[in-house]
Amino acid sequence: MTRATLELRAAILLIAALVVTSGSQRGSLTAQPAGSVTESAAVAGEYLITYRDTAPRPRRDALLARISARLLRRLDAVRVDHVQLPRGLEIAATLRAAGEDPDVLGVQPNYVRHSVAAPPSNDPYWLNDALWALQRIGAQGAWADFTTGSDALVIANIDSGVNYLHPDLAANMWVHPSEIAGNRVDDDGNGYVDDVHGIDTVNRDSDPMDDQGHGTHTAGTAAASGNNGVGVTGVSWRSKILACKFLGADGSGTDAGAIECLNYITALKQRGVNIRISSNSWGGARGSGPFPGALQNAIDVAGSVGILNVFAAGNAGVDIDTTPFDPASFSSESIVSVAASGGDDSRASFSNYGPQSVDLAAPGVSILSTATSGGYAYASGTSVAAPHVAGAVALMLSRDAAMSIAQVKAALLDHTERLSQWTGLTATGGRLNVYRSLLLGSGNVPPAVSITTPVNGATFTAPATLQVSVSASDADGVVGRVDLYVDGALRGSDSVAPYSFALSNVAGGVFGLTATAVDDRGAVTTSAAVAVNVQAATGGRVNVAAASAGASASASSIHSGGFSPDGVINGDRKGVSWGAGGGWNDATPNSFPDWLQIEFAGVKTISEVSVFSVQDAYTAPVEPTTTETFSLYGVTSFAIQYWDGAQWTTVSGGTITGNQHVWRTVSFPAVTTTRVRVVISGAPDMYSRLTEVEAYESASGGPAAPGPVNVAAASTGASASASSAHSGGYSAAGAINGDRTGANWGAGGGWNDATPGSFPDWLQVDFAGAKTISEVAVFSVQD
Repeated sequence: MTRATLELRAAILLIAALVVTSGSQRGSLTAQPAGSVTESAAVAGEYLITYRDTAPRPRRDALLARISARLLRRLDAVRVDHVQLPRGLEIAATLRAAGEDPDVLGVQPNYVRHSVAAPPSNDPYWLNDALWALQRIGAQGAWADFTTGSDALVIANIDSGVNYLHPDLAANMWVHPSEIAGNRVDDDGNGYVDDVHGIDTVNRDSDPMDDQGHGTHTAGTAAASGNNGVGVTGVSWRSKILACKFLGADGSGTDAGAIECLNYITALKQRGVNIRISSNSWGGARGSGPFPGALQNAIDVAGSVGILNVFAAGNAGVDIDTTPFDPASFSSESIVSVAASGGDDSRASFSNYGPQSVDLAAPGVSILSTATSGGYAYASGTSVAAPHVAGAVALMLSRDAAMSIAQVKAALLDHTERLSQWTGLTATGGRLNVYRSLLLGSGNVPPAVSITTPVNGATFTAPATLQVSVSASDADGVVGRVDLYVDGALRGSDSVAPYSFALSNVAGGVFGLTATAVDDRGAVTTSAAVAVNVQAATGGRVNVAAASAGASASASSIHSGGFSPDGVINGDRKGVSWGAGGGWNDATPNSFPDWLQIEFAGVKTISEVSVFSVQDAYTAPVEPTTTETFSLYGVTSFAIQYWDGAQWTTVSGGTITGNQHVWRTVSFPAVTTTRVRVVISGAPDMYSRLTEVEAYESASGGPAAPGPVNVAAASTGASASASSAHSGGYSAAGAINGDRTGANWGAGGGWNDATPGSFPDWLQVDFAGAKTISEVAVFSVQD
């Protein structure tokens, strides 16, 4: 399927509606008020009701109560109520009922509106999607919402020169305001005759015409004319390009030439030419000779007058923290060092990297730009990545010319698009996103947000109802919305202070709560995480792994008599008297796996196991909490297994990696067994060490309570329909066939609408009779 098709698709693979059957112990994390379902171009769950002028307040209030609507704001002058409908309502029926009320003139969604935006560039290569890199860095959003660049700002392209006659560059070439072209006189007395567009330090003249091609290509990426109906567009449509040629026809140049260029632009800046960026797609590996201090000094001086210097990180595929590539490796406050990313956002194989020396990545594979021939050509390298950043900085400074170098760097680097592919490879761990930099780095103070209740480490008894309160404020605007997440999944939204949520019928387990606040300019802040521990009801569950319950323990090896496995079933979670019965320590350092096994006093039905590691302060341990972490002696990787009568089987969710918690609990569907074991495969101090292992069963000892039933599945009698279907292979029936992966996409694997760009679309599931549901899951097409 094409990119365009994927972008326009309203695709749903599977809808699962869950009904908790009688006696089920499963808890659903359902938040109120809810707004987790995002509606196209409207605030989810919010509506505007317009009343007749004869409708009194009491009748309005009665209507809202009848449809279970929450009043967010009453706008009496225009007779409108701004309301929110709770999650789980049959929205269409509710709105229909409201609209039929004799006091109501109409009901509408709370649409999102924007100011009139600039149109996309009409340059042919933009229109045919050849400029993939500009799309990837958010250029269209930057142009539409912020700026297309300013002709009052100058980018110094220090390279092999520029073909200043190119039809996509000529209009954006800088023209020296104090120089008369062709009169063979140094009109401004700066030592260069007729330096109309810049200088050439290779041939010792003032004609920076490109005879190699490199500089013309980089100049086009940064600032080719935009929206002129010709060829390509640069990141900045209007910024001026000053050409300083110091690389010859063979693509090489000297530090002297580079320093002369830096001197030239610094002097011009001091004379009032608004040069704020230098784009530098060149460099070399640092040798064993003297450090190139003169070059670094020239860069620093340029920085001191307000010029940000963007440098390519190099194309040797090495870590330039350890194998320096200059100038990108210089520790200069005015340098931004750029690596190259590919179409999948991963590091291009040739690109240098370095978590200290390289700041961010930018697209650098198959980049189309201007060529010396007057046409266009593709190129790859960090050379073509760097001018994307230079152009982005030009947009930022076009919007706010008063920004200092430090402010520009902060806005640029603090708001990259963080990507796992770049973790540990650059200082930011991200790729350029000019839209984010303009949105979030434009002086807008992000909102503040924190979860005030429950407190971190709070403990509850299942089935629990958690009342979550969130404090949010914005120093230079208003908070538009607060979202609550549970273990990374959105569970509710609230747009009116005080912000509160109710999580009902929560089953046992440890959950991480976070809240995000979004301000009126789109800045988002995430709160510190709050961990809550929901424990099984006391009195109904027994630790059958305790020695007091008749259990016994054994292990793969024992360090010595003071580290017997009996220490993990003695009821002491802290590990008091470590080395003298306080817990188990294996005898085979750095030889994994190790195991510790607990034999129950007969057959038991268990649904939860807790594993306790040694605390860092093991000589003075405290009663552990679910949030306590270790860094020295605990176990980081392990599996919880039970004997199924024929073999050892890992419980559901029982494979743990990257653990740092002293107390780790795993809840799982109940299993019946005579023994469990913890199989350890990783620990920071080579030894496997545990202070306690607990296993819990219900007092009844019976089988697990029946689980939830998906009443939206075709197998339970449900049927599906939709607003439209792309073709027979995209039937709505594909969304209820039980396959969450969307296998056989286009041949029954899921639903695709037939009206691209025309929203809203809908998919409906009819159950086999009346059902009571508490959860709906929606699955989209995977990349």
